[in-house]
Amino acid sequence: MQLKTILERSRRALGIDSLLPMQDEMARIALPARVLLQAPTGSGKTLAFTIALLRSMSGPSGEGVKALVIAPTRELVLQIYDTVRPLAAPDYKTTALYGGHSFETEAKSLAANPDIVVGTPGRLLDHINRQTLDPSTVSTLVIDEYDKQLELGFENEMKRIGRRLTAVRRLMLTSATPPADYPDWLPLKAEP
Repeated sequence: MQLKTILERSRRALGIDSLLPMQDEMARIALPARVLLQAPTGSGKTLAFTIALLRSMSGPSGEGVKALVIAPTRELVLQIYDTVRPLAAPDYKTTALYGGHSFETEAKSLAANPDIVVGTPGRLLDHINRQTLDPSTVSTLVIDEYDKQLELGFENEMKRIGRRLTAVRRLMLTSATPPADYPDWLPLKAEP
């Protein structure tokens, strides 16, 4: 997606007239295969990775999920969804998956071929295991609050999801504290 479109939608849908330094950097740099956004809560990481995620997408394909965002809580999933959806639409369909929400409703939204999925580790893994979500088409993975996910004990679920992501070319981690290392359970495919 073009940066101009993203910024225009940010102003119109979210009321954001100017970007914070981290967001501006993500809007302007050539995106590497691995990105770490390390900053405290409330620093604008969600919009920063949303800008990068949308810039990495070349157009809706209708051929499966292209971007996956993993967040540790339902509240954070909804917050991210509320940021991503208005910036992505109408070009890209976005859906949210989380516990306490109807699985059947989520399965129907996945059947409509969304381009971007935001979800909690457990619910994402449930959809993958029930084959309502095909992870093989995901090329961009965002793990939000990576440090918090490890702290809450989601490493096993993230590993199980990561092993099913066979086409990931770009990994973005956000964290309030520096991670020891990038997840070794997610091999990145080289750009063509």
